[in-house]
Amino acid sequence: MSKQLVARPRWIGSLSLSAALAGGLATAALQPSLRDTKASGVVAPVAAAPPPSVTVAVPPAPAETEPVAAEQPERSARFVVTVGGVAYVRLSGLEEDALPARRPAKLVEEGARAFVVTEVKPAAVPAAALAWKGATVIADETCRATAGEVVIISQLLGDPGYADAGERWTSAYVEEYGERFLAVRLDGCAGAELAREATAPRLIYPEALGAPRLREAAKRVLLASPAAAEAKREWAEFDPGTSWREQLKLDVRVLRHPTTGTTTVIAFATNDVQDCGTPTHNLLGVFAVGADGELVPGPVRAVDELHELERVIDLDGDGTFELTGRPWLGMDRVWVDGDGQVLERLNLPFYGCPC
Repeated sequence: MSKQLVARPRWIGSLSLSAALAGGLATAALQPSLRDTKASGVVAPVAAAPPPSVTVAVPPAPAETEPVAAEQPERSARFVVTVGGVAYVRLSGLEEDALPARRPAKLVEEGARAFVVTEVKPAAVPAAALAWKGATVIADETCRATAGEVVIISQLLGDPGYADAGERWTSAYVEEYGERFLAVRLDGCAGAELAREATAPRLIYPEALGAPRLREAAKRVLLASPAAAEAKREWAEFDPGTSWREQLKLDVRVLRHPTTGTTTVIAFATNDVQDCGTPTHNLLGVFAVGADGELVPGPVRAVDELHELERVIDLDGDGTFELTGRPWLGMDRVWVDGDGQVLERLNLPFYGCPC
């Protein structure tokens, strides 16, 4: 097998700005006066006599403090990474050219995973990250801890040979090839998955219900959807004579929100792909339950970035559920909304052959 480099692309946020062009206000304001002149039968002379004066109501210029759309609030839930038995809350990603001044780095290897943890000089810590230091943090709603120093973590998984990095990972190579992010150390809570500041909305875990009738109804809706028909078509082209349903894994959950009391049915289907080149189909349906206790059918969507569904949680206390899980290969961690859109991603670059 030839060596092959497989690495996750970096996600670089972008900011789009839109501007509105104002024009034609004065022309529009003149139109009523011109119509009034025609109606009165008065014709302006052709000679050099000045035209009649017209009073134009000009709307006031918008104030410099005109309200603009408010920015979306920062999400309260954060991924937690455990390195060498110590938990860290991921705060934000870092680009290669945005690393603040640092102290000496510490390399930690755990099997095929390699980490570099670097403390940041206090003067270089961004204000938003510095605000976490000393804060009380709740992890998985079961562990309370105090946030300590802000650090930079670089992480990756795999064989350094696939990165032409020699026989062993070094701090420099992990920082160069790994995923970098700012994080804050927790005094406790090793092994946790998600965390929030104690002052932020709590993570709300649903109550699982049996409801076999609702489960079967959701399964029927998913399998009869256009998304399922497309998956069947692609599978038949890939492997004629076999059935997409034969290797399908279905995960249907009936969940009650403990705060709102509403019931949601989540149907997730994925084909258990093991080989490279095999079509991957991940289908997600999030359905409401009506006042009569019946399933309210809704759209079923193909979701590329969620191949393994792990947990369903209300991550921001807004009464709707988000889903956490992993894409294919299971290296990265994501959470998505009910439409399957990725809201947050923790990349773990992989250096190796996945097939």
